[in-house]
This record gives sequence, structure tokens and C-alpha cells, in this order.
Amino acid sequence: MYNNARNGRISGLNAVIFIANDFEGQCKFYEETLGLELASRQEDAAFFKIGNQTLGIFARSHHPEGTKRLGDATHGISHLEFLLAEADLEKTIAKLKATGAHAYGDNFADADGNLFHFKH
Repeated sequence: MYNNARNGRISGLNAVIFIANDFEGQCKFYEETLGLELASRQEDAAFFKIGNQTLGIFARSHHPEGTKRLGDATHGISHLEFLLAEADLEKTIAKLKATGAHAYGDNFADADGNLFHFKH
């Protein structure tokens, strides 16, 4: 089996994070209607397990930068979280910064301004 993590490549998608217009309604939908397992909950953020991945639901207040990037939309995807071997993190971040992809903190933006960061 091909193992991307050992080859310095992103090895998977860890999480997709939605910013919800109706935070409580979205949490109820994913937990009660779809039956997803609630992994953790804060006042304005909830995380559901889907196999080895995570679905995050954020209230608009939880992630101001992600909310701002929605433009005029009231809801949508805030950011992606990619899996990357810790040994490759520094090199990958340096490469992204060199290309001007650094957005803020440990977050980066693709060519359309969509945010992403890495879990290792």
C-alpha cells in the first residue's frame, strides 16, 4: 500500500469545518438526524467523528477569519484540515510561505482564498 505520509505528502483529510447560519440547528441535524457521534462540544463549535475524519460545525462567531472569507454568504466551508507527517511540517510550511500562501497564524490560503492548515 502506498503511504503518502512517508513520502512527504499530505496523507489524508482530517476535517472539514462548516460555518453555520443556524449553529444549533446544524448540530441537531448532524447528531440526531444523521446520527453522527459528537466528539466534543463548545459554546460555539461542535466536532463530529466520521470514521477517522472530523466534521466541525462553527457558529459564525467562532472563527471570524473563516466567516469573513465567506463573503456575502451566510454559511459555508470555513477551512480544511490536512494530515501531514510532523517531520514534513516545517518544510511544507516554508514552501507555502515562499509562494505567498500564508494567511495568518498556522493557516494558509489556496489560489481562491480558501483556508487550510495541517494536523500531524
